[in-house]
Amino acid sequence: MIIIVFGFVIYWLFQFANTTECNEISIYKSNNYNILEETCFGWAGPSWKTYTLKFNENLIVTDSVRTDSCKINFHTSSVQYSFDKCTEEFKIHKL
Repeated sequence: MIIIVFGFVIYWLFQFANTTECNEISIYKSNNYNILEETCFGWAGPSWKTYTLKFNENLIVTDSVRTDSCKINFHTSSVQYSFDKCTEEFKIHKL
């Protein structure tokens, strides 16, 4: 009986281990591009921020690199997108 209860508790812990909740902080708009900033929380550890780049509500890329407190870079195979949160300047660089 103890093994069954222990197994159920372990199953329950791992069932919720992969859940992540994200809350929208802000949306930055430039022309037809939208940058969505979210704060995410997992079941353990500190929160983190994610950034999503969209063009006309179509997802372009979710992987971003934050170089400092203001600058965020997005990369695809042929284009690099740069956004400065402090000045709200958005740049597109063809690779």
